Amino acid sequence: MSTPRRPLVASLTLTLLFSVMLPLCGAPANARYSQPRDEFFIISSVDVTRTRLVLKRPTEVTVVMEVPAAAAITDENGTALHLSNLRAGDTIYAVDNVNAKGGLVAISIRRGAMTVAELHRRFMRF
Repeated sequence: MSTPRRPLVASLTLTLLFSVMLPLCGAPANARYSQPRDEFFIISSVDVTRTRLVLKRPTEVTVVMEVPAAAAITDENGTALHLSNLRAGDTIYAVDNVNAKGGLVAISIRRGAMTVAELHRRFMRF
């Protein structure tokens, strides 16, 4: 390669590199990673009569989640379950909304274990 072309090639290379990297630098931190939509919980108790669950987040914070009849409840294989099939100590992944009072309302619940791979995907971002 001749000497006059080297600065041009270097300039084009740097321009290409910056054009690829710049959008990543300006993106919010949560947009750079594949953030799951569901949350992981450990069931503390199941109240079938009131159709709600008392759940514990990984941070040890306890929350109450309403489980309406329309909420889909499945096991790790996708088999349909009922609220009465869930037990204290089960681990679940729930997609939820917040109601007008600020409480959690389940949209879907999937019973399943927290695997090492899932732990890394959700919480280890380096």
